[in-house]
Amino acid sequence: MIVLLRDKFFDKTCRQISGQDNPEKYTGDALNEAFAVELFDVIETNGPDYWIYGHHHCNIPDFEIGNTTISTNQLGYVRYNEHIGFNDEKIIEI
Repeated sequence: MIVLLRDKFFDKTCRQISGQDNPEKYTGDALNEAFAVELFDVIETNGPDYWIYGHHHCNIPDFEIGNTTISTNQLGYVRYNEHIGFNDEKIIEI
């Protein structure tokens, strides 16, 4: 989904968007390529304000690529304790 906001865009993906958002527990895993698409250049070139992603069921701190804030807030599978770090009050004001 891409939503135009003035001259910038806000995007969300259901896949990881860079090796930078790969949780440490998956480092070196042979399946990483099935969960991620390298979009670093797309994000840096287009400079959206925010990019929201998911898919690996882990919450890591927000980080930046260029001027873009990369953010996630994944519930994951509660029965596997993947909900740790999920913030049900997380809001991004635009």
